[in-house]
Amino acid sequence: MSKSTMIELVAELEAINEKVPCEEIEYMIKEAREGQYHDFKNKKYACGKMGFVAVADAFGKRNPNIVSHLEPLVEGIKNGDYDETADDLDQKRMSNDIMSDPSMNVKQKENMHEVLGLKKPKNKSPYGKQYF
Repeated sequence: MSKSTMIELVAELEAINEKVPCEEIEYMIKEAREGQYHDFKNKKYACGKMGFVAVADAFGKRNPNIVSHLEPLVEGIKNGDYDETADDLDQKRMSNDIMSDPSMNVKQKENMHEVLGLKKPKNKSPYGKQYF
């Protein structure tokens, strides 16, 4: 089972911060709690996992004392240890994003729902027709 970036990653970063207290780790804890490294909940990075790796790399260069502590977490991220699944709220948001995308036609939107394993929306279009 995958670990959560909002639970286990936070706990692992807090443990590092107890050993090597520093503003860099505190910043990463804050971002992890906010969901910035989460697969679906992040709003800051194009990809939360890539955001974590980039932040860890930048902070490691700035503070070499934390590099050895962050390396196992970076490897875990890269190995998929923190790959999260979309909860109902995430799925609804993804579906809404797809449905509001003007660059896709109805068939493409239907295909995107199928590929992502999302439920087809039950609501109707503004024109009174069922979406799919």
